[in-house]
Amino acid sequence: MNLNAFHDIGKRSEMAEPPSYKRVYARIDQVEIGEFGDGPGGVPPLPGSGPVLYLDSIDANWFDDNRRRPGGGADADTRFFMDARLCVIEARADNFDRFKVLDRDDLEEADESEWLEIVFETAAEGAALVYRNLFSVPTPINLSSVRRVTGSIKQRLDKELSLDDVSDATQEDIEDALAKAGQIDHAVVYDVGQGSSAGLCNSVGRVVVYCDFGGGVLRHTTTFPPGLNLFCMCASAPIILSHWDWDHWSSASRDTRAYNCKWIAPRQKMGPVHRTAAFQMASGAGLLIWPHGLASISSGQITIDKCTRTGTSRNDTGLAVTVAKSGNPSAPRLLFTGDADYSFIPPAQAAIASATADFIAIVAPHHGGKMRTRSAPLRPKAGHARVAYSYGISNMYRHGVANCQARLDHVKANWNDRHVTVCAVPPEFARQTEDRGPASKLGHIRLGWSAVTSAVTPQCVGTTNCDLEAEQI
Repeated sequence: MNLNAFHDIGKRSEMAEPPSYKRVYARIDQVEIGEFGDGPGGVPPLPGSGPVLYLDSIDANWFDDNRRRPGGGADADTRFFMDARLCVIEARADNFDRFKVLDRDDLEEADESEWLEIVFETAAEGAALVYRNLFSVPTPINLSSVRRVTGSIKQRLDKELSLDDVSDATQEDIEDALAKAGQIDHAVVYDVGQGSSAGLCNSVGRVVVYCDFGGGVLRHTTTFPPGLNLFCMCASAPIILSHWDWDHWSSASRDTRAYNCKWIAPRQKMGPVHRTAAFQMASGAGLLIWPHGLASISSGQITIDKCTRTGTSRNDTGLAVTVAKSGNPSAPRLLFTGDADYSFIPPAQAAIASATADFIAIVAPHHGGKMRTRSAPLRPKAGHARVAYSYGISNMYRHGVANCQARLDHVKANWNDRHVTVCAVPPEFARQTEDRGPASKLGHIRLGWSAVTSAVTPQCVGTTNCDLEAEQI
């Protein structure tokens, strides 16, 4: 499958070379706030202070010379999105102070509608990093100038690199995509390093719906386990994308068959890296954009809820998924949060407010990062209840580490956890993808409505087996 060079994992070595261009148009994509570690190795620690910013960027000279005309035809779009020269800049916030283009007091709510023109120079010990491929090592750089983009260039960037030319799906479109799932027997949270992906599986272990399809990228590429090469594509399962973060969709570039699945995704502001991925999704089985104003959709056992936060936060304005038990919809459900805080997921917020144990299993928000709510849904009494933490070993953000705030908050809701010093265990209800099996070197986690003594081995169609058997129950 042909991919833009930024997304093509096969080109990560050649894309590790320094870029020939030094001027980009960039949009702030992520802002990470908190205490940071050095990361998993292979990439130098970032000097400086303050939050870490990731800027989704495109070569400015290339963009100036290549115009996309939304609606101008598939061939023209293919050339534009396949040839676009993309990169991501990683820098601490203090790099931008002298340019006076960012409000340091409100970076968490950084205006994603703004575009910046950044000029940089490569440097042996630069204060920032530029990545030319999602999976490659970066080049150190120093920022020479940063200014806001205005006028006709901003209008072009907004128009040509947005989802505005992709119509909303209908409710029926999404219901039809989910209806093909059939009966869901259990779920598995996959060990994808510093990222998120889970499969809703039938009784023989085949994935019938994915909740996210991500994995470790950029600085955290090496957290992705080498033992995971093939996902399950037996059912051409639709993929529900919680939100447009690289670590929630990027494994489609590891197993490119995923681009030929149907994707269900929220409409959110994005930069050129996400937009080229969206083009690839739309060129396959199709990209279904969540209908404006629709609160939720249910099909069979699956309910998708639109997260309720207002503003620009992609984490809290995306999609969350709950799964009911077949034949017993009143039983506690499975909850897949993406990166959303519980307070913006309607069924989770309701469970916390009523102090009811509505979920037999939960994928902890934001990889075990600090929660805004400081409250988690109560654990039911069943011994097989689980809270799953999906994160990369030695990740820079310290997600999921022992005694982190997220683990403490879940312990308060009775999700006993050996990684919390004050917690009395056993029994233990927390599982984490970093606990990898000795043979497979994978940490996949089974979730379900019944206690089991071993996980189901996926019975793949044909001669090619996937690498998705659960190691933890």
